[in-house]
Amino acid sequence: MKNQHMRVFKKEEIPDKWFLKNHYRVPPIFLVADNGWFILTRKKICLPKTTEFPRNPGSGSLKGFHGYENTAEDMRAIFVAFGPDFKGNYKSKPFTNVNLYQLMCRLLGITPAPNNGTWSIVSDMLNDGQSSSSEPRYNGALLPNLILFLLVIMFSL
Repeated sequence: MKNQHMRVFKKEEIPDKWFLKNHYRVPPIFLVADNGWFILTRKKICLPKTTEFPRNPGSGSLKGFHGYENTAEDMRAIFVAFGPDFKGNYKSKPFTNVNLYQLMCRLLGITPAPNNGTWSIVSDMLNDGQSSSSEPRYNGALLPNLILFLLVIMFSL
């Protein structure tokens, strides 16, 4: 199947950076639409870019989409942090969500399990100068940090 706004992969050909090819829920043929294009049905494979989102029968218009290549700038999430552990007026470089886990563990006083995050990517946003360790440090700010954690989870859903 050829389409100028969609890539088709056999399961074993899915790029390793997506961490999908060995997952049991990934089908034998995997389609990826270009950013701003949608894969809908056999009759309408793709829609052109438009300011109107496709309609979702029964629930109105769709508000957002996922499933595009996560390196696309349009797919970046917004991370806003405020609280006693964070530097004021600090703007970090963009980072991937996998780096949030150890930060949230640190803020909540929980020892992180082994993970794929890189501590140095998120440690600079903290104001304690302890950028060398993701180990938890309780400083009496558990409640504000827990509220921050819940807000981040809420707005990422």
